[in-house]
Amino acid sequence: MSWVLLGNDDGADSPALVPFARALELALDMPVRIAVPMVEKSWMGKAITRLDDVRVRHVNRDGRDVVAVDGSPADAVQLGMYGLFAREFLAAPPAVVVTGINLGFNHGTGFMSSSGTVWAALEAGMAGIPAVAVSTGDRHDYHGWRRDAESVTEEIVASWDRIALVAAETVLRIGDSDLTSRCDAVSVNMPWTATRDTPRRVTQLTRLTYGPLFEPTDEPATYRFTSSLSVRVDHDDDIDDGDVASIGDDVISVTPVLLPSSTRVPERTRKAIEGR
Repeated sequence: MSWVLLGNDDGADSPALVPFARALELALDMPVRIAVPMVEKSWMGKAITRLDDVRVRHVNRDGRDVVAVDGSPADAVQLGMYGLFAREFLAAPPAVVVTGINLGFNHGTGFMSSSGTVWAALEAGMAGIPAVAVSTGDRHDYHGWRRDAESVTEEIVASWDRIALVAAETVLRIGDSDLTSRCDAVSVNMPWTATRDTPRRVTQLTRLTYGPLFEPTDEPATYRFTSSLSVRVDHDDDIDDGDVASIGDDVISVTPVLLPSSTRVPERTRKAIEGR
């Protein structure tokens, strides 16, 4: 039986989790099984737990079974692909691995390279399984938006249902194309206001960097993650089909992502290194 594995890096209590699972089942017409970190594990990239045991437990979220993993987002995808649901699906791998919907954009090289959501998808991509990571956010006031997005008002609940439907239909479009065969994973970034009529644009990663990540606390020799990152976009590189520019245009960016690769160097550079 074909099935979908859903992961994230925001944990079992993410307000996006259950709406996205329901929307994926409706759009893809396949059962969805969920394996996610027990708690939020953002900014972990592709971290894998190597020296400690990884514990799992089943929790109920809005009537749906969620496997909560005491580890990283990539741990959860690894376990989901290779063991947690093996008996149910007779060890058949998932037809597709989807991660998200992440609370906050994962566009640009700086954020994408740190994202637990994107790298959990790339964990599946390395296994040869089609993988899509989905993120949403607000480009004007992230912290205010995040606070609202985690509330349980009727308006916010309806908004998650709406954006989950748009995200699932985007995953379906990607699956109907040949895009996943041309990359290791696909990173989708959606404006929080996206609807079924919002245009989609195939994009490239924008070069994006940030400044200091930590600030001192009142305790000696103690630092904490700063909430006010200094972000810089290389505007020469932020071409029309860059993923950051696309969010500025209020369209859904669909970015095929490759695992890190080497680059070819000119012969003169090679000679300078090799001494020949």
